[in-house]
Amino acid sequence: MRELDKDVLAKIEKLGLKPRPYVYFLAKRSVFWALAALSVLLGGVSVAVAIFAATDLAATGGRGFDEMPFDDIATSLPALWLACFVLFAASAWFGLSRTRRGYRYRPLTILAAALAASLGLGAALHGLDAGRLAHNFIASRFPAYDRLTHIPYDEWSRPDQGYLGGEVLSVDGDSLRLRAFDGVEWTVDISAAVNSVDESLEDEGDVAMRGVRTGPRAFKAQTIAAFD
Repeated sequence: MRELDKDVLAKIEKLGLKPRPYVYFLAKRSVFWALAALSVLLGGVSVAVAIFAATDLAATGGRGFDEMPFDDIATSLPALWLACFVLFAASAWFGLSRTRRGYRYRPLTILAAALAASLGLGAALHGLDAGRLAHNFIASRFPAYDRLTHIPYDEWSRPDQGYLGGEVLSVDGDSLRLRAFDGVEWTVDISAAVNSVDESLEDEGDVAMRGVRTGPRAFKAQTIAAFD
């Protein structure tokens, strides 16, 4: 026996090292695979919720993103979920890179694969309405999340309950034309309305009004305020 072999055996005996059973390595690999799979799944859910929020914002607002104030988009889109998506993608890379053959692939390749898998899964989950379900589930249990991702347009799209909001298209005496957030145009009687908007209504753009619905596309305003 060579001297090196003797030294190695002596070291093993001194440290009390013992061979580990195969099931230990199998369990370890399984944990990393499970971590990677769970991370991709959660990343997909994050993408689905982000897509839902983006499409819901556009649909409720009744306009394209290029016509909407940036601060509305920034505050309404769940940046939290986009951050989670990146975090879960990094977690998936960590898990995959430590599987049995993960070392063969470049980190950038593994990360790109995890991102692509999460994006594809997120699009599929959105098609199954999972983004809306996840969003509503969390919002109903965490008020702080609900406030963070709240979309205000729907509050002012209830003319039957006395709430109407949208973009002022023109003002003619005691009447104005309003394009509501759902894209429908209304004629609004403002003769008795208390107007708290500092500048002209046409320059203000979006407004929020309380009042009474008087016809299919007619509304009588009691108060007019800047939409916020």
